[in-house]
Amino acid sequence: MQSVSGFSKFETHENFSKQLKDFSDTFLQKNLQDRQEIRKKIKNLVGKWIQRFNSPGAIEAVNVSGTFNTLSKLGIFDKIWQEKDQSNLLKNLIVKLAEKGNEISKKFNSQYIANTLNALSKWDVFGNKWNGDQQELKDLIIKLVDQGIQSSTQFNSQAIANTLNALSKWDVLDEKEWEGSVKVKREDGTEEEVSKVELFKQLIVKLIEQGSEKDFNSQEIANTLNALSKWDVLDKEIEAGSKEKCRALIVKLVDQGIQSSTQFNSQEIANTFDALYKFNILDDKKWAKDKQNKIKLLIVQLAKKGQEQEVLENFNSQEIANILNAFSELNILGDKWTDNEQEELKSLISQLAKRGSGIEGYNLKGIAKIYSALLKWSNDDDEFKSLTYKLEKQVQAIAQKQNEEGNILDNIRFTSQIITDLPNLKSKELITSDKRLLIDLMQCLGSSIDKSKVSDLKGVLPKKNILSGLEDFVNIVDGLEDKFDLVGKFDQSLIIIFKKLSDMALGSEYKNKEIINKLIGLEVIKDKDALQKLLVGQPEKVPERKEENKPGSGATLLVQPFSGKDGSISGSSQLPKKQEREEEEKLTIARRQSTWNCFKWCNNKRSITKSKDARLSYFLLKLFYFSLRKTSRFSYQVDRYASFK
Repeated sequence: MQSVSGFSKFETHENFSKQLKDFSDTFLQKNLQDRQEIRKKIKNLVGKWIQRFNSPGAIEAVNVSGTFNTLSKLGIFDKIWQEKDQSNLLKNLIVKLAEKGNEISKKFNSQYIANTLNALSKWDVFGNKWNGDQQELKDLIIKLVDQGIQSSTQFNSQAIANTLNALSKWDVLDEKEWEGSVKVKREDGTEEEVSKVELFKQLIVKLIEQGSEKDFNSQEIANTLNALSKWDVLDKEIEAGSKEKCRALIVKLVDQGIQSSTQFNSQEIANTFDALYKFNILDDKKWAKDKQNKIKLLIVQLAKKGQEQEVLENFNSQEIANILNAFSELNILGDKWTDNEQEELKSLISQLAKRGSGIEGYNLKGIAKIYSALLKWSNDDDEFKSLTYKLEKQVQAIAQKQNEEGNILDNIRFTSQIITDLPNLKSKELITSDKRLLIDLMQCLGSSIDKSKVSDLKGVLPKKNILSGLEDFVNIVDGLEDKFDLVGKFDQSLIIIFKKLSDMALGSEYKNKEIINKLIGLEVIKDKDALQKLLVGQPEKVPERKEENKPGSGATLLVQPFSGKDGSISGSSQLPKKQEREEEEKLTIARRQSTWNCFKWCNNKRSITKSKDARLSYFLLKLFYFSLRKTSRFSYQVDRYASFK
């Protein structure tokens, strides 16, 4: 083959793909300095391929589909490609492919459709990194879906699995995500205007119907079940009669899975478990007894396969988390499972716990899932000890790196979930240090919120997750007996959280003043001024002081809420300036623990006796109270807790 500027001349995607893959492999093996020359070669190669699309002559659908398929396997949006505009070059190629695909979409057969949709599903095609070209990509998806409807009888099992798997990643049944309609041409030559969602529904149902006539291998079974599990196909009709068609396909796939269970690898096992629990397979109203037994048989067979050494050693952190979560949701210790079935499933859990304690790569979602599952099962302090120790270290690593990858809303949701579960994890001895873990979790929460956009935090669920996480945090810290070593440990995370909410004008929406009121009452907050400043410009009516003046008590306690317009504590006792407070802390921080211990003793003594000791303890209590009142650093804390009668 002739050489053009150091490159083999190519007319098809095979030549281009081979050269690009070779350059990519070399690029990943080089150090940073040596990559510059490879970058130039890749740029030259991609530029020539783009020119090929602009030059006269036919471009075949196979060239578009094949190039998409190659790019999808190279991890082109990984960080390693982000230097010196490398990713923009590859994005330009993807957009050019989409433009050409839109022109010749009628030339795509079932394999090209499946390969192209599968490639697009691996990228964030609706994100903000496409410089306004997202519509070109969405248009291609719609045209390929329409073409898929016309050629649905051509789809083999692999094309069915890959297409359904791709569609399941795009919320294709969401009218808001896919609003609008398109004109489509029917077999009789007439045109019809159809909503985009209706178009997706038609293709899904046609592929389900086609799937009932095909034989699937283990990968195709796992991918098809996984795709169907993401839609509510058993409770809602996609179209008339679709629920029963879906149920029939699921049973067929289970039957074929039983016959080929020895062929499943670790990923396929995990994906199958993750899919099956979402179908509510143990619900007697949805599944007949014989169908339940079939599905349970597949689960047990795959559990047995998962314990084979060559399979077990390949489970990654995400797969372990998904399996433990699936078994938790399937209630494997319940009465729907026989003793023999339970033993097989429990054996896999034990093996996965050992495997999981020796690997890295857990994310917050996976950690939360594992903790939630272990809370249901753990009666043996030692069985999961190594795994839970690993999880704590992984949370710490995520907090220190401050670069947890993945969906920001998932990170917020699952961080809050772990915070909520923290007291139960401690009581079941599934964590070694609740304080250390709480510090790390708050750093993770702060980092996730800091990276979010306004659109991420709008809506009911994000608000619910953030508020529940913060409120549970307050309750946990409030319940700790010894807080001395936590002073100042949460300041940075809390400041990041509330500054972000304030900057995005979401402060009032997230009730940040209400939560800050509670936080200011905690001893662990060191830099209260920084939190107070977040309320500047958000004046609030100062509530009247609430007085507790019981007859015969001889004392009046003032409860002073955090509500000053300048962010200070309202009332006569104001927090001193930061520099003054630092000097004051040197004198008071060492006495804090002993003072509060004495305070608690006095209050308890008075409540249990009416003797002379009661008067003595009450006198001491008042003495400590008014002594501390002079130290404004603690005035609000004392006012908040000293509500004795």
